[in-house]
Amino acid sequence: MSLYKSIFSFIWLFIIIIMLCGCQNNDITQDPMIPDNKQSEDSVKNEDIPAPSGHSTLPQTSPSNEIPPVSSTTMYVKLNHYGSQLNIRESPSISDNIIGKLTHGDSIQVISIQDGWAKVEFNQDVGYIKADYLVDEEPSQLLPPHESVSPDELYINVYKSRRVLELWNGDELIGEYNIALGFNPIGHKEKEGDGKTPEGAYYICLKNPNSRFYLSLGISYPGIADAQRGLATGLITQNEHDRIINAITSGGVPPWNTPLGGEVMVHGSGAKDDWTAGCIAVDNDVMDILWEYCTVGTKIFIFP
Repeated sequence: MSLYKSIFSFIWLFIIIIMLCGCQNNDITQDPMIPDNKQSEDSVKNEDIPAPSGHSTLPQTSPSNEIPPVSSTTMYVKLNHYGSQLNIRESPSISDNIIGKLTHGDSIQVISIQDGWAKVEFNQDVGYIKADYLVDEEPSQLLPPHESVSPDELYINVYKSRRVLELWNGDELIGEYNIALGFNPIGHKEKEGDGKTPEGAYYICLKNPNSRFYLSLGISYPGIADAQRGLATGLITQNEHDRIINAITSGGVPPWNTPLGGEVMVHGSGAKDDWTAGCIAVDNDVMDILWEYCTVGTKIFIFP
């Protein structure tokens, strides 16, 4: 029995030795404190990475901190008094330097509005104005007060080729407005039905509040030169000539029932296209202005 026990013990000892040797041949786990030859991605410093060719090397902001690009919006200056101006300041302060001026109705590029001041772009420069004077839509025209307008100095210029009517108070231009003319606008009016608008010096000879075309101001055509021409060409009689001369010299309404034609008006109902029979048409809001300021006797000069 002792022999069997010895053999059995030897076998167990042999097994234990084999097991111990096998454990020593297993892979050894790398110590986490031992650095690997491969550098981790997080350890690379951004400033050491060369910028791609053609790109800026400026630091890049994260999307959450990105400043939106500056954009501008067109707005209009609306003032309260005819002839007034709005100062443009170098900074948002009424005590700072004035670097420009704006007038009523001017369009301006607004970059930003903050604390009652608008940062604006003008003439390729940047300045500040009070935001209270800005509106989104073009404002209606300011007119001078009646006490500052002299009826003797008020007159109208009409430029047929440009389709423009100007209202003047002496050397001061009150306003410039678009017009429409007759269906045959080129040349001076010669006779009834020719579709032309007369050219020359005339005056407003009546005001008609009941016009078919909103409101109307009568033009003193035919005038003296027209009567003389008509008589010389045999278009009108001596009596018709004399009636025209007498009406004009007295500042009245000339006869409109002669072959020279007549009843030429400045009236409303729109300035789009040439649609009248020889009259001068303007938009109704312009007609309101002319009606308010013009009186019988206001001079009107009509140019080709």
